[in-house]
Amino acid sequence: MAGQLSKNLSLQKDTERRHIELFLALAGLRASLGFGDRPDCVLVLAGHRIGLEHRELCDQDLLWTRPHLKRLGSILKAELEARGLPLHVRVHLPPHSRWLGAHPSRFVPFARRIAELAARSGTDGVIAGEEQLVGLGIEGLKLLAVQRLEEGSRPAAQIEGGPVEADPAHGILEAIRSKEAKLSAYARDANLSRHWLLLVTGDTPAQPVAAMRTEGLRVQS
Repeated sequence: MAGQLSKNLSLQKDTERRHIELFLALAGLRASLGFGDRPDCVLVLAGHRIGLEHRELCDQDLLWTRPHLKRLGSILKAELEARGLPLHVRVHLPPHSRWLGAHPSRFVPFARRIAELAARSGTDGVIAGEEQLVGLGIEGLKLLAVQRLEEGSRPAAQIEGGPVEADPAHGILEAIRSKEAKLSAYARDANLSRHWLLLVTGDTPAQPVAAMRTEGLRVQS
């Protein structure tokens, strides 16, 4: 376990270095870097020592859930194919549900129960709600919809729902407040003339949208 923690810390530090070096390059700044923990990095820039804290803004629940959504969809599709069912099955998880991340070992029996229920539906357009599904022994779902396809069509499975993207402005404010708690310790270091906080949104398709949603945000710290 200690080795794994050390590896994770090493990856974190590599990410910090990459983001900070990219920030300096984009800003056209030349500085020497000293990496540590309190703060994450010290920049020596134009004769000044600047404490820089790095924070990557990402929703961990979303990051953990997306691979599970894809994996469960693949398992369910395989179960439908094994039964020769020309069906399109849509599975909806409740908003903010963390069921997938908490029970990855249950995906196969879970997908089998869904496929068996879909096979018994017999008609097109069957929709089952949360209470009905619980009564059938399928927990953790908000809605199950089954659509019959043309004979000979390959089955399809679609898994939706779960954690949703948080408000970017709220995430930024939360990151700033959490880092503020460390400033008093840095202030005692007379060698630091100022403190910077580098917020990284990450390279995701939603990043441009998040940037627009935070345009004009002002924070007093």
